[in-house]
Amino acid sequence: MKKLTYLALAGLLTAAVSCNDQPEEDQGREIGKLHLSKSHLKPGDQVEIAYQRDGDSSEAPKAYAYYLVGSNYYPVDIELKDSSAKWMGKLQIPDSVQAVSFHFKRGEKWESNDKKGYVVALEDEENQPVAGAHASMGFFYASQGERYNIKNDSAVAMISKQMESDEDFLNQNDARYGYLLNNENSEKGQKFTESRIAYYESKDSLQAEDYSKLATFYRMHNERSKSDSITQLGIKNFPKSDLAKSDYQDKFYKTKGIANREKILAEFNEKVGAKDRTYEFMTYYLARDYAADKNYEKFYSYADSIENRQLRASLYNAVAWDLVTQDKDLEQAAEISEKSVALLKKVKDDPKEKSESYTKSQFEDDLDYNTRMFQDTHAFAEFKLGNKEKALEIMEEAYTDQISGEMTERYIQFLIANENYEKAQEKAEEILAQNRGTEKIKEYLKESYIQNEGSEADFDTYLAGIEDRANENAKEELVDQMLDEEAPAFTMKDLEGNEITLADLKGKTVILDFWATWCGPCKRSFPGMKMAVEQYGNDENVEFLFVDTFEDMPDRKDKLSDFISENDYPFHVVIDQKTSETSNKYKTASDYAITGIPTKVIIGPDGKMKFKLVGYNGNNDQLLQEIGMMIELLEEPVSPQA
Repeated sequence: MKKLTYLALAGLLTAAVSCNDQPEEDQGREIGKLHLSKSHLKPGDQVEIAYQRDGDSSEAPKAYAYYLVGSNYYPVDIELKDSSAKWMGKLQIPDSVQAVSFHFKRGEKWESNDKKGYVVALEDEENQPVAGAHASMGFFYASQGERYNIKNDSAVAMISKQMESDEDFLNQNDARYGYLLNNENSEKGQKFTESRIAYYESKDSLQAEDYSKLATFYRMHNERSKSDSITQLGIKNFPKSDLAKSDYQDKFYKTKGIANREKILAEFNEKVGAKDRTYEFMTYYLARDYAADKNYEKFYSYADSIENRQLRASLYNAVAWDLVTQDKDLEQAAEISEKSVALLKKVKDDPKEKSESYTKSQFEDDLDYNTRMFQDTHAFAEFKLGNKEKALEIMEEAYTDQISGEMTERYIQFLIANENYEKAQEKAEEILAQNRGTEKIKEYLKESYIQNEGSEADFDTYLAGIEDRANENAKEELVDQMLDEEAPAFTMKDLEGNEITLADLKGKTVILDFWATWCGPCKRSFPGMKMAVEQYGNDENVEFLFVDTFEDMPDRKDKLSDFISENDYPFHVVIDQKTSETSNKYKTASDYAITGIPTKVIIGPDGKMKFKLVGYNGNNDQLLQEIGMMIELLEEPVSPQA
């Protein structure tokens, strides 16, 4: 009996151990608004994701994941589906990936999880980060953090650790790491640069990539003559290398005259013989040269040699647009423009040219946008040829509520020209109510109103009602976009050498307009900004500063002064400087996470960033109105949206 009792006890103990050995159900992992179905993500895993709803919105946010591998990253779409209080999706992670970064976008705003992002290191079977995971995350934080409004102060340190322990990783990524380190810490960056120069100089023989990297490190060390010399030696030893191709492209760009440019292309074909991006760059500009010279046979000869259909379509559109806006060779313009649209539609049907830097949806959105822009050119050409019905037919296909101000104006103009006054009034009213209107569209609205009503009686009251709705809608959108972040302190000098600091402007509304002389959209926005400066010129509580950034040219201050003077702009320009001589990072732009220009940052009287507007939509009337509304909102007790 005692023996049976012991056996029974042993059985019970065994059963207990067996029960406790059952693996606990994986509850997943919470990161801000994101829930992952697995607490430890591994290469090759399929993971379910759940993302919290934003209010009662029925439209899913755009969702992407970046697969991080070394210093590279590859985006993919995540399809989200509605499920109660969550948006649900799945992701199949490839075996070669080291980390994953998740991104969610609603409208034009990226959700940043309080600037921490959703970046996850993949783990091995021991639940430890896979080799290179932290370095790949570091590269992503350093290169893409500002774009997605995420930040990790340890980004470069994450890369450094891998660099110190993995020689292959060091040799593969040293140049890119050198730029990052020089931007963060000039002293450490220069020590690293010197060590890599010594490494490459000590090699018995250099390959093409070695010459390229050594030239890069010489430039980082401000040894331009050595960089140029080693570049030429690399070209001599490797005449078909990327160094050689880059040199041909640089010579071509600096050369004027068709005959001289054709000589460079002929030499390139003889010595390099590659029909690659460098070849297509040169043929693109030679085709444009011949189109400007009205030699359309040679234009088509060069254009047809460009294999990349998107580039060829872009060439067709650029040439057609030049002709249409100059009222030259309109028959040719219409024919060339029609070809550009047809080419992009072929790309859509067979997207073999999609870059790895785009997701499928991003590629399709970009393609769709360009197709509409090219259709606008075609419609404009047909309209100028007197083909009003055809112009309207093309524009009807191209029109969306996302198109630019000038394109919107043409659409209403074509409706009126075709005597479709009812639709012209309907669309003009819709555009104005959405705060996308211009003074020209108001004129078209009045014209169509008179045709429909028989007189202009009560038009002013009608227009005032539309404008009230527009102002209401615009204010709601701006309040939704409002920020409440501490504005980084800055000290910059203006063109007269005066030191301007944010601290000196405390209590004022400050509009920072980040721009550069090479930036086309920046300059196209300046008429609107000029109107804004003139409108608020006498308001001592409003300060406009035009921050010249992202350009480093000889006699920079003199050239900026000449540009402002020649264009008669009443702008107070301040100059953003690099963080160090060896850095390619600009201090104020970096502090304000500026990744593209034009970007306007509006700082409230309390010293906090309230708005950040990126890009220019082509509508200066709307720009003036937005600036005015933001200034007004900052005079009112309005709280930013949660």
